[in-house]
Amino acid sequence: MKTKQGYQQLKSDDFALKSESGEVKGVAYVIETYGIIYNKSLLKKYMDMDGAVVKSAEEINNFDTLKKVVEDIQAKKDELGIVGAFTI
Repeated sequence: MKTKQGYQQLKSDDFALKSESGEVKGVAYVIETYGIIYNKSLLKKYMDMDGAVVKSAEEINNFDTLKKVVEDIQAKKDELGIVGAFTI
């Protein structure tokens, strides 16, 4: 695939490598992303509790906040009716 053809298929310029003059020099071939899969109803139930670390899922945007939420959910597992914060 030529760079020009690949560039035309991009949905965002975020994945294009351009020169200072704006000429496309390459496009990303592989992109890694990450995310957290969570139970929305459980998290809502937790967030509605008094003393919840967060009030919206959007607040969980770094490891420290995630750790605090997980530890708090684990501490309140009986109140939430779950075995634990994580599953395998």
